[in-house]
Amino acid sequence: MGSDDVSPRVDRWGEPVFQDAPAQPPRTFRVRVGWIVAVALVGVGSVVAYSAVKRNAVASLSDTCRQAHEARDWAALESAAQRWLAWEPGKAEPLLYLAEATFETGQYERSAETLGRMPDGDPRTPKALLERSSLLFDVLNQPIEAAQTLQRAIRLDPQQVEARRRLVFFYAFTLQRRKMVEAAYDAIQHDCDLPETYVYVISRDWMSFANGYDQNTKWMQSNPQEELFLVARAIYRITARGLDNVDDPREDGPRGPDGTPYHRQVAAEYLERFPNNLEILAYHLERGVTTGDIDQVDRLLARAPRESADDNRFWRCRGWLHAARDRLEEAEACYRKALEINRYDWLARHQLAGVLRRLKRFDEVQALERVSKEGKDLRRDILQLENVAKVPAEILARMAEHAANCGDLLVADKLSQRIAQWSPVWAAQRAKTRGKPEPQSEGH
Repeated sequence: MGSDDVSPRVDRWGEPVFQDAPAQPPRTFRVRVGWIVAVALVGVGSVVAYSAVKRNAVASLSDTCRQAHEARDWAALESAAQRWLAWEPGKAEPLLYLAEATFETGQYERSAETLGRMPDGDPRTPKALLERSSLLFDVLNQPIEAAQTLQRAIRLDPQQVEARRRLVFFYAFTLQRRKMVEAAYDAIQHDCDLPETYVYVISRDWMSFANGYDQNTKWMQSNPQEELFLVARAIYRITARGLDNVDDPREDGPRGPDGTPYHRQVAAEYLERFPNNLEILAYHLERGVTTGDIDQVDRLLARAPRESADDNRFWRCRGWLHAARDRLEEAEACYRKALEINRYDWLARHQLAGVLRRLKRFDEVQALERVSKEGKDLRRDILQLENVAKVPAEILARMAEHAANCGDLLVADKLSQRIAQWSPVWAAQRAKTRGKPEPQSEGH
């Protein structure tokens, strides 16, 4: 019919196609969409219902835990806390309830494991981790895991004074000197310092605890082959008893065919067993210096591992070796490197003064000797303290002055401020406890 033809088009089967007619979805599609909508509605309803059930269950279990805790019914508390955790895994409050219930019933490993599951984001976690460290240090005798727990607590809350105190204590007792000093400085910078913190800073080379041997013996029982405890135990046995100062005929243990004391046999064995251990190497090096055994010192320095480059004791021994061979400029450089690493190395300062005197360069000698004597005298007086946590104000004042003379202005300034803050507190404590016996505590 020409251009006005309005006949409908047809598809390939001859059926008419009307362009203006709305497309109708197949019946199966309509049914499927309806089914999906119905399922979605049922799902939403189920979620809402589950949320209501969960909310009611959690509220009920929270009340049950509170009541059981008040009644000190530890079995009921444990059961309710476990059911609560089934609804809310990782929730802090039921974990705390469960940890206390298991602790009170003597399930110490479960209690420690439960506290270890505390979530990082909860403000109660750092304190809970501190409690966990107590369990691990004492009842469970797992000091390495305890130290890791303290590290986590400090990461979560850098203002954890007690966690820092315990961690530095652990490093000191296990002769992890570099970690000890770094942790002590970190505590100072975060205003978490205590009087003992400053002792740890200046005593890196010579600290010695009267109960260091016993403490490492206890820790070693949980891991008899742990190098950390074996070496620290051996070194503390020597230093605490002064065995290298005099051969004590009362020393226990058999002597070698040549009469070698037992402690030196053990030290020689550990040198071969742990060839890269800085503590056992430093012990033999310093003994070689003391006895004037140049060849022994040379051999030991040649085998020192790379990390000894950050240890002032090894540079001091290198300085001694160079001085013994009249290589005075090399000796001076080594002593200055030792003091760069550890400003409080009074012996390196003394030996540097001797080298400068031999070089006829007297401009520094008097100052070096004066500060060296300060450090040596402080060492003597601090080692005589009954408790490293109870440093008298007079010694703290000397330590602040010594820190300034050694160029450690951070410690000097902060310790001076602390003495001013602590003095009134000390005075009040003395007045309150006057006439009362002092409590027993670990020795230094």
